[in-house]
Amino acid sequence: MLPHLPQTAIDAILAGGWIREVQWYPEVDSTNLAARRAVNSTGLQYSPLPKLFVADRQTAGRGRLQRQWWSPEGCLMLTLAVSDQSLLGRPEEWSQLALISGLAVANTVAQFVDSQEVQLKWPNDVFVSGKKIAGILIESDAKVWLIGIGLNVCMNWNAAPVEVASKATCISTACARSIDATVVLVELMEELQRTLEGWRSGDLDWQSAWRQRCLLTGRVVHVRVSEHREIVGVCEGIDAQGRLILRDENDVQLLSTGEVLAYS
Repeated sequence: MLPHLPQTAIDAILAGGWIREVQWYPEVDSTNLAARRAVNSTGLQYSPLPKLFVADRQTAGRGRLQRQWWSPEGCLMLTLAVSDQSLLGRPEEWSQLALISGLAVANTVAQFVDSQEVQLKWPNDVFVSGKKIAGILIESDAKVWLIGIGLNVCMNWNAAPVEVASKATCISTACARSIDATVVLVELMEELQRTLEGWRSGDLDWQSAWRQRCLLTGRVVHVRVSEHREIVGVCEGIDAQGRLILRDENDVQLLSTGEVLAYS
């Protein structure tokens, strides 16, 4: 997929003046772990941030809740390490980072496929035509935010586990043509910069953009909010803080965290 990251792509990413350094790996356990090791080994004061970590293959890719992420060739796997100083704001706003990052991924995907088919599943997944195309994993370490993204670009579905192939898609499948992953990577970095900077400057347009792509709006949704508690209700989108709005027969629930178990 990315036997090497072309210098032209690196130059294009660095030209924006936002990302300070790019690190590519032919194989790594996970880009989030690689980013964490790099920041911890050099020290925050010596790490030029934001820094992008990209891998051709992951041997231990992870999603939310420590789930394994299938990471073959054809999946764009990356982590962007960003100092929390560049994400200044109230701590309660930081939970929006997964939503903001997901919106940037969705906007990028929409440049290659039918935009109306691109949707966001709260809190961190991107779907195309009802199938998952990307996931976001946000972690923090030593005053650094790690924005991990797995985006299916050009997959060989014959090699995929059956349960994955039936529920997932990729950009090439969705648009019925071959797509260069380096082109997607450059576009994604530009979109992430625009979206994050707009969010940090107080631009609220992200809220309406997210709501327009919300996969769950109008559906009956089952959400696990703790080990022993689940909530079922009709989704009414997200509120201004990015919380999921669920209305049951008695009340309205505003969820800042949770795992969507099912929807119909």
